[in-house]
Amino acid sequence: MIHPKYGLFYDFHTDVCCPDIGTELDAEKFAQSVTECGADFLTIHARCNQGFSYYDTGIGIRHPGLKRDLFGEILYACKKRGIAVSAYLNGGLSNEEGIEHPDWLQISSDGHIYAENKTSPYVRSMCFNSPYREHLKAMIREIGRKYHPDGFFIDCFGFSHNCVCPTCVREMRSLGYDPMNLNDLRKFGKFISLRLAREIREAARENVPEPLLYFNGLGYEEQKGIGTYIECECLPTSPTWSYDHLPLLGRHIRALGYPFAMNMTARFYDWGDFGSIRRTSGIRSDFFLGLALGLRPNLGSHMHPSGRWEERVFRCIREVYSGIRPFEPYFSGAEPVAEAAVVFTKDHLYFSVKPEMRGVAKMLSELQIQFDVITPASGFEKYELLIFMKGCVFTEETAERVRRHLNAGKAVWFCVDAGLDSRKGTFIMEKETGVQYRGAGDSRPAYFLTAPEFSEELSSMPRTFHAEGVSVAALEGTEVAGVLVRPYCNFDWDGLRMHYYNPPDRVTDEPAVTFRGKCAYCTHDLFGGYAASGAAELKELGGAILKRLLPFPAVRLKNAPSFVRAMVSGQSGAQRTLVYLHSFIKEEEALFHGATLCLRTERTVQDAFMAGSGKKLACRRNGAYLEAELPDVSGFDVAVFSFA
Repeated sequence: MIHPKYGLFYDFHTDVCCPDIGTELDAEKFAQSVTECGADFLTIHARCNQGFSYYDTGIGIRHPGLKRDLFGEILYACKKRGIAVSAYLNGGLSNEEGIEHPDWLQISSDGHIYAENKTSPYVRSMCFNSPYREHLKAMIREIGRKYHPDGFFIDCFGFSHNCVCPTCVREMRSLGYDPMNLNDLRKFGKFISLRLAREIREAARENVPEPLLYFNGLGYEEQKGIGTYIECECLPTSPTWSYDHLPLLGRHIRALGYPFAMNMTARFYDWGDFGSIRRTSGIRSDFFLGLALGLRPNLGSHMHPSGRWEERVFRCIREVYSGIRPFEPYFSGAEPVAEAAVVFTKDHLYFSVKPEMRGVAKMLSELQIQFDVITPASGFEKYELLIFMKGCVFTEETAERVRRHLNAGKAVWFCVDAGLDSRKGTFIMEKETGVQYRGAGDSRPAYFLTAPEFSEELSSMPRTFHAEGVSVAALEGTEVAGVLVRPYCNFDWDGLRMHYYNPPDRVTDEPAVTFRGKCAYCTHDLFGGYAASGAAELKELGGAILKRLLPFPAVRLKNAPSFVRAMVSGQSGAQRTLVYLHSFIKEEEALFHGATLCLRTERTVQDAFMAGSGKKLACRRNGAYLEAELPDVSGFDVAVFSFA
């Protein structure tokens, strides 16, 4: 299986009203332009979400405006130039096939086959228990047999299969699921999506023995062993994602052990946006951040139906990749460092949309903590610190692994109700956390006040959590580093008055932050509060907890603004440690200067320099750290440390 380095992803969802499909596209010139961009991988549509095919198919519905084998011509022209090609098929949506075969469509729980929003591409969704199942596999076999692509990208697959057609209902009941229960409906939808994914894998392998295979929409962990790599789709300019998405998803994907992963952003602001080209600096920001997290770049575009106006797009792609390629020696073979792990439990919501998950990624990134994002199914051994998020479900097996982690002298931070046995109303690790669960918190808003020896600043006046939490009691021997402060009255409407202005009133002895050995606990959703408010006090509190649990982090940045990210990787073959410095504010490069970089290492440095400018770094030893004054950095650079 190939491992691409620079990808292009060309959407080609084309309406039936377009009569001129590919009439102005020269496949050879197109492939040459791909080559000149430096791309070695192209994903191109064989069948779009409208249900139209763009190749010589005997099975699918050819677009009525297509007079040539557009997919085949592009594929052959690219492969002549050594460019790998993956065939795109939309697995979950097929408008035209749904029109011809309404019995192939999902039936929603309220009895509809059309989505409520009929102006969306998601107006019709396909049922994986209908004859569509065999039809999709037959198309994949046909494409594999005729064209032998390097892989298949199956889109819109499995993230919302909630069908109550008679076939699905009968199978659900045979498996013990209740079709009237939404959670059962979701579980069954995941079950049949994984089943079809396995069948697609076998269909693809019939003609492409080692395909690149990815199911966009199926969980990253769930498709392991079925898919062969990961695409992290993230357009930060789109409200679907945002700029907090990639720092979270990238750290989860890289911890899953796939052979490689790609970071898919786009030249426009959202999918289907034909008439926009983002700033080059904004796209480079996406790719530099992704590369620092261990993801290879893949740039999305949407080809005009006729194939015209592509030169301006290719100029954008050339500018983006030409600015990244000089740093390639410092990305190839690099292994990201992670000293901490954020641990969460998956449910039916994508974890990346949860405020507490976005908040923890934002806070830890601003504090320059090197971290992965994992579930309890992952190994804990490599991490010095485990942060268990709100709602994280424990089994006895998980608890035993955490005890081994603590017994090894490592640290744990529990947030809100992490590790709660909801049936018993107790924390499974009550002895280790040093707190006893009492129930839901009842202060709105909730304030906290710390002990001066823990944080002098946060002891000066009560601060707001900006989030809900729980109530606990401290067991004997537990250090209470912060207590709750109750307001005069709760935020509420009493039938006569709205109690909106709720200042802090009574300092209680109820714990807000506790420590027991190397185990920390916080009663309220600190990270969700930070996502909602950006309150400096919450980052101050998080930083104080981290200082106790992780006193010698892998890297520190002194005198750097909060938008700067420092990410550490190692190149063992070259005996180098790399500190990637990412300095952007949304789409714009941002200059910072006067910062000191502190790298934790016991080794003696032989050479240290900035990869972009070549400027040498003068290093000095300060305890466990090598320190170096950084030159001005704007946008991106890499501090390179070579050791004997």
